[in-house]
Amino acid sequence: MSTIDHTSASDSDRIDVLYNEKQQTVTFVADHDENGTRPPTEWITVPTEITVDLEQHR
Repeated sequence: MSTIDHTSASDSDRIDVLYNEKQQTVTFVADHDENGTRPPTEWITVPTEITVDLEQHR
């Protein structure tokens, strides 16, 4: 389960993308704690079939 923190975009621009080939999913994780002292609190996991690789469309 993810939680929503209304942190403004200027507070953090970092989003990690985690691929899970076994489960065929992609998880996008927003890490608002730049010091790494707390685990990330915002994420979303989606099936890879609904994602688009933008690098291929440049």
